[in-house]
Parts: sequence; C-alpha cells; structure tokens
Amino acid sequence: MHIDLESPTFVVGLLAGVVLGVVGVWSFINPVIGRVIARVLGIGAIGFGVVWLTTSIVDLANGNQNPRYYSPLGTGGMGAAFGWGVGGLAVGVLIIVFSFLRGGPKPPKVGKNADTFNAAVT
Repeated sequence: MHIDLESPTFVVGLLAGVVLGVVGVWSFINPVIGRVIARVLGIGAIGFGVVWLTTSIVDLANGNQNPRYYSPLGTGGMGAAFGWGVGGLAVGVLIIVFSFLRGGPKPPKVGKNADTFNAAVT
C-alpha cells in the first residue's frame, strides 16, 4: 500500500492529529480549558444527535418507506439513523454532565465557622 504524503487527506489528517494532541496536552495542564473543550464537544454531539433524530422522524412522518442515510460508518436505514441520533444525544449529555463534575479535595472554607469546618474536613 502506497501512502501519498502530499495528498490533501494525509495533510488534513496530520494537522487534525497535531491539533488534537496539543489540545489534549493543554487540557491536562490546564483543567479549565479541558472542561471548556468538553462542553463544546458535548454541544456538538447533542447537535449531531438532534439532526439524526429529526431527519429520521420527519422521514417517518412523511411516509418515506426506505430512506438511505449516510452515517459515518456507511449507508444505513431508519434504525441506524435512530441509533446514531440517540447515541449522539446520550454521549453529548454525558460529556456535559462529566464536564461539570470536579474531583479533588474541597478548598478550605473562609468565614465565620471556618475553624469548625476545616477541622471536620481534615
């Protein structure tokens, strides 16, 4: 198999990989950036799911008996469209929910009952 290093597909794939790697490393260094990127990807996944569900529901309501949808993994029918739609919605919601969860120790409380609270935490 011959790989053409000057083809546009190879260049786009290489650039996408480099950008994904830089964003991934940047997300580990600065978790706030990682949460923002996760929220953007979650919104994109929800949009993907809504488009697939809306298209298949409209085709079903119009009586289209055998629609052919072009999914990322090939051509599929109504069941595949519903599957991609529900999957996109589920993944998008999970990504957004997980982006709001924060791990690690809680910061010390400052204020009126700080000594009591900090003693109970430690």
